[in-house]
Amino acid sequence: MDGRPPTRHAAPRRRRFGARAGRFLLTGGAAIVCALGVTGALDPSTHVSEATAITPTTFGVQPGPLKAAVAKGARDAAAATPAWAQGLPQDTTQVLRTVRTDRWCKQIWCARTEAWERVDGVWRIATRGSGENARPMVVRSQIGQNGFASPGVRRQGDMRTPSGVYGVVTTFSTTKHSPTAMPWRRRLPTSVVSDARGRTYNTWIEVKGARGGDRRMMSWGLWMDWNNPRLAVGQGLAPVPGRGSGIFMHTSNAGAPWVPTAGCVQLGNPADMEWVVRWLRPEANPRIVNNR
Repeated sequence: MDGRPPTRHAAPRRRRFGARAGRFLLTGGAAIVCALGVTGALDPSTHVSEATAITPTTFGVQPGPLKAAVAKGARDAAAATPAWAQGLPQDTTQVLRTVRTDRWCKQIWCARTEAWERVDGVWRIATRGSGENARPMVVRSQIGQNGFASPGVRRQGDMRTPSGVYGVVTTFSTTKHSPTAMPWRRRLPTSVVSDARGRTYNTWIEVKGARGGDRRMMSWGLWMDWNNPRLAVGQGLAPVPGRGSGIFMHTSNAGAPWVPTAGCVQLGNPADMEWVVRWLRPEANPRIVNNR
């Protein structure tokens, strides 16, 4: 992801702030980036991470907004096509939907990501696990520091996540072999999606000497079809300069599961992002649905 943030960010669930605790501080003027191979969405050494443990209880069906949201989605699906699914390709049967929520914190970047599947013409929340371990795939996530951008107006450096419906350019992981039937690429230390103006803009390239392409936040993820992403220099439609590059859905860095991004969607629990990559199927023509 591209963009440079302000130098400080308010940490969720903190009322008082000290010189170091409760703040996210940028060191050495480094940019927060989702895709570039230099640093991650807030360096874990510069903030105090949230202490909430990731457990099945945290993310399972439970009282409150999460359970209500799942129940409402089920009712909508039973009655008709949910509003967010209207206009999707007819052959799309898998959707990753991300929307704002105050379930875990009230910051503008706090979100939830839902995995939906269409079975026998009816949309329903996908289930992860089986038996007593089964749970709906509705998980905590984070979006850009400044929230969602209005459809079509996302710009480089505005620290917002694009609203709308997007395809999946490719999935990726740091594993040696593909874990999915979807298009896939291996993230290497040298892997970079460039935000430099010119022929490499919004293009996956390998940069000799780069060392951050395989950091943990890039261990599992997918690349959204925003601004004509390119898997090779000069291949495909040209990205529009200034509209933004490297809009991913990815996991988190160690010790930093619940920080905002520079415009990507971040699933804080790596196991959730891994599940998503393995769950997606090319014949389902999957779509990313943001903010609707």
